Amino acid sequence: MTPGDAFEVGDLTVHVLDSADSDAAEPVSYLFEHASGTFYHGGDTKGGDHLARIDERFDVTLAALALGTVGQFTRPGETAARPVRWYMDGDEMVEAASALRADRLLPTHYDLWKGFEADPKSLHDHATSFVYPRVVEVARIGDRLDVDRPGVLPPEWAR
Repeated sequence: MTPGDAFEVGDLTVHVLDSADSDAAEPVSYLFEHASGTFYHGGDTKGGDHLARIDERFDVTLAALALGTVGQFTRPGETAARPVRWYMDGDEMVEAASALRADRLLPTHYDLWKGFEADPKSLHDHATSFVYPRVVEVARIGDRLDVDRPGVLPPEWAR
């Protein structure tokens, strides 16, 4: 897939878009269009002009963006750990969601890698100074979100 590609699966249209992931050879992000709303998954993208271009084309209902911190990492073939930034920090994430003019923000990856964790609850305070995102949704593995309305739904067994 390359940026600019699009395909349909039933009543869902998937757009392949630009990404700013310096750790990927050919980074892409995905936008899913449906009658219930528009879901953007940035993968490991960082902020940049590509987000404003996405906003020009699409009305993003829910944006999933990767949140993390700088952590120490030893790359294959290296002997010493060095600082690595794989994801956006909280300030960058809120700015990215604002550039997308996303109604809702879903932080991801914040609990994926030991040493790179971040607190997604910290996004709420910073986001209040921006028009977008209007809502920050913090979900955990097993939770569900509906694109057409805010709210994190726990798994059936946890209700």
